[in-house]
Amino acid sequence: MYLYRKYENGKTTAALFDDNMVLIKPVYYYFKKLQLEDKAPLTIFNYALDLKEYFQFLNRRHINYEFSTPETIEDFVSYLKGVDTQTGGNLKVRSNKTIKRMLAAIRDFYEHEALHRNFKNPIIMEDDTRKPGMYKPILAHVNSLISRSAFRIKTSSNGPETWRILDDDETELITNTLNNKRDKLIFKLLYFTGMRISELLGLCTEDIPYPNAMDPITSFELVPRDENDLDRQHKSGPRTIYLPTSVAIELDNYIVEERDKFNVKHSYIFVSYQKQHLGKPLSQAAISDCFRRVGKMCNISFTPHDLRHTCCTNYVQLGLNLKIVQEIMGHKQYSTTEKYTHLTDKYVNRKISDFWMSNAERVNRIGGI
Repeated sequence: MYLYRKYENGKTTAALFDDNMVLIKPVYYYFKKLQLEDKAPLTIFNYALDLKEYFQFLNRRHINYEFSTPETIEDFVSYLKGVDTQTGGNLKVRSNKTIKRMLAAIRDFYEHEALHRNFKNPIIMEDDTRKPGMYKPILAHVNSLISRSAFRIKTSSNGPETWRILDDDETELITNTLNNKRDKLIFKLLYFTGMRISELLGLCTEDIPYPNAMDPITSFELVPRDENDLDRQHKSGPRTIYLPTSVAIELDNYIVEERDKFNVKHSYIFVSYQKQHLGKPLSQAAISDCFRRVGKMCNISFTPHDLRHTCCTNYVQLGLNLKIVQEIMGHKQYSTTEKYTHLTDKYVNRKISDFWMSNAERVNRIGGI
């Protein structure tokens, strides 16, 4: 199987070829449908990878995708969980979150097929009752039933999708361990602002105002740019970024003292130090690799996106209104900001202690103390 993927001039192109380099037309038409729906480029690329994995699995089982059954899907789920039901061997284990996404891609592909010809989707859907707190469309009151896949994959809070919230000691250790100004600055920017890594890498020198040392906070507008570079794509629209002026001064110094040493032909702030990519825009992979290395040195496993969750949690624990946090983080939905908030045990214990201490008289009256 060969997957062709390309993003250029705002257009995403994807195509899947079999082992004989013959285009798999149903998959190609499905990708065209995703383009017409204006799906995000990364969504299309991820779905393309998912379908490639599925078709490779079908090839190993000598099954044509048209004759896939619910039993085939069950076998595929076992395969993704690391169990080869045919050989009993151990395979790469995918997280439950990844498996759910892959099944969603496969189900959507088969639904697209069913629109054009008499075709039965092997991913069975069942009626279920809408749970409290779930998103409700305008006419949700007419029918409380929703369709769910019969293949239920639990995403445990203790699973691989759990986010690491860094405490102050861990943050200080990581900052001190990072060995150059650029990497320290990237860590601080992600930690203090909650920017997505793609947003940070999309920052240009003209975006940053000259910091006023008399003002504790420096703000600037995050400007989405229609670039052909997925490393720098923005998920949400324009918004204001706030950071401590001390960090803004560090950023200004980096631009003048570090970045301007390179003869660059672009205005992106963060550049590569590697010889083969010297002066070129820094990539997401480079930052992830850097954080992985320093994480091993500190015995603290974390990712760039963990810093976004940490920032959101810090804002809430410091008492910032959740609606303001939503605005800062660039979340379209209030519920998303709630999901990004992970109150620490220490914070909860302190708040409960403060509450009961301030209500000691009530506690005494019922014999609590």
